[in-house]
Amino acid sequence: MILSKILIKYLYIFIFLFFTNHILANTREPILLDESFFTEHNKKLKRDQFEATSLLYKKKKTYDGYYLKDIFKFKNIDILKLDVVTFDAKDGFKISIPASFINENDPLLSIRDASLAIGKNWEEVQDGGRIIDGGPYYLMWDLKKYKVPENYWAFGVVKILFQSFKETYGESIPENTSNKKIMQGFQIYQSSCSGCHSVNLVGGTLGLEMNVPKNFTEYLSKRFIISYSKSPSSYRANAKMPPQHFLSVNEINLVIAYLEAMKYNKVCNTDDSCQKLVSKK
Repeated sequence: MILSKILIKYLYIFIFLFFTNHILANTREPILLDESFFTEHNKKLKRDQFEATSLLYKKKKTYDGYYLKDIFKFKNIDILKLDVVTFDAKDGFKISIPASFINENDPLLSIRDASLAIGKNWEEVQDGGRIIDGGPYYLMWDLKKYKVPENYWAFGVVKILFQSFKETYGESIPENTSNKKIMQGFQIYQSSCSGCHSVNLVGGTLGLEMNVPKNFTEYLSKRFIISYSKSPSSYRANAKMPPQHFLSVNEINLVIAYLEAMKYNKVCNTDDSCQKLVSKK
């Protein structure tokens, strides 16, 4: 009996050390994509040209850039050991993409529009009420080979982060992970909403926070959320949010079910308490 207790004790220690070491081994420093990054490394990285019809420019263009796998290999990052890769954009857009999806679909990080004169990297376009461009870096995909969600086309990228699933989504993960409907809504939120919006201050900052201090479902009707999602500009001139044509009404209802569950799981519930958390980020 005593021997078995000692063995169990050492088994727990072994498990703890194994997972601790595993986490540390897979921890990666973020890649800061400032102007000097490719200038310093362009002789060591293979530069390619890539033809694509991007969602921002909506016409076929040729771009200069580097395949993401080559960048990771150069930085000694083993993508097979990663859960999630997050791309931060200069405007607050933040998209987290499963590492396995990146490994299978091999995207390109473009650094400039090759059709423009040297010294001008990106063309400006009007998007709602703002003038934007694709720079400094634009994450692109080969749609002839792969089926890729629209919001995985991330322009204005300035930072790449490597985290576990829990580190990435943290407080936005619902408590009741056994509820199929809520988890389906959470998955749709991850892939379709979290790039611009946040839940419990986890996600993008381009769009509105959806849970704190007030949850969307506490002051917006289901009918309004669905209607607004389908046509934001019919409610608000120069709306930043694009129409969510790729989401069905049933999928939006699943996101609403997820939000309804999250209103009972808030990290803060007053303006002051939420601002204190924001200031710590």
